[in-house]
Amino acid sequence: FGSYLLLEKIGAGGMAEVFKAKKLGLEGFERFVAVKLMRPAVARRPDLVSMFIDEAKIAAQLDHRKGLVAQPTTAMSISVRGMKRR
Repeated sequence: FGSYLLLEKIGAGGMAEVFKAKKLGLEGFERFVAVKLMRPAVARRPDLVSMFIDEAKIAAQLDHRKGLVAQPTTAMSISVRGMKRR
């Protein structure tokens, strides 16, 4: 999924699924993240897409002491860095 390698599903709800993933970068750079992907059926509804984007914007403003940072990845996904390896 773009520069993210989805490793395993770690959660799901009515609107989206959450995956443990690796952010891949230059020179072998890797960072573990969580990626939230909107379900395709939900993505057809502009009102729900708008809610998902609002959630990404709010999450991107969070400053967590453990370094959790959210950012919109595409209109249909959000990544959160700061996950622990398991």
